[in-house]
Amino acid sequence: MLDCIIFDLDGTLVDTLGDISDAMNRTLAYFGFETKSQDNYMQLIGGGSRNMVDSLVPADIAAQVYDHFLAQYEYHMTDRTCAYPDVAATLRQLQQDGIKLAVVTNKYYHQAVEIIEALFGDIQFDAIQGYVPGAFRKPHPQTTFAVLDQLDVSPSNALFVGDTPTDMKTAAAAGIDSVFVTWGYGELTDADNCQPMKCIDHISGLTEVIQSPEYFGRQIALLGSTFDKAFANLAHQAAI
Repeated sequence: MLDCIIFDLDGTLVDTLGDISDAMNRTLAYFGFETKSQDNYMQLIGGGSRNMVDSLVPADIAAQVYDHFLAQYEYHMTDRTCAYPDVAATLRQLQQDGIKLAVVTNKYYHQAVEIIEALFGDIQFDAIQGYVPGAFRKPHPQTTFAVLDQLDVSPSNALFVGDTPTDMKTAAAAGIDSVFVTWGYGELTDADNCQPMKCIDHISGLTEVIQSPEYFGRQIALLGSTFDKAFANLAHQAAI
């Protein structure tokens, strides 16, 4: 039934706000701009680091500022970054239960891999998709589909877990059920037009979701729908 759980990274599995805000403030100070509080960065971090820079400095120097920020951040990516409480233990249990683990993030791929290896070194993720030049970022489902293809998992047998409306929209675009976590950087509003299957306040809630009769019923319904479509296609081909 459930074969794979796809996680967002920043704000879902790990708290990266401290290192991102520190690197950005060092960069702003270097260029003579006023530094910002972590509360300010909480509102900016979900849109990606380039969008964050673009919102803080004039357009004519944004590229230069962005390059400086990346250098600062990559040298200090794990100074303060840490896994959220009980995340590592939950990931281990899910893997022991035979569920494949994947990460889809708008963070650069090499950054994501470095952080995952530093904080979850004993956990073998089955797939990691991060940003590479030329690729689409979430909410485009490209990287999510890449995970499904790599792991040979259908959307109906996957679950997407994230902390922003972008994650929920990504899941919807890929045809995957989603779970919204409330401990991260984003929040859902009616204007976002997102409908996750469930919202959870602690990672333990994820286990409760996938073991719930409600989720089991959804899986049975999806399985029935898949069979119906398969039989309909066979009948159509037979009639040709």
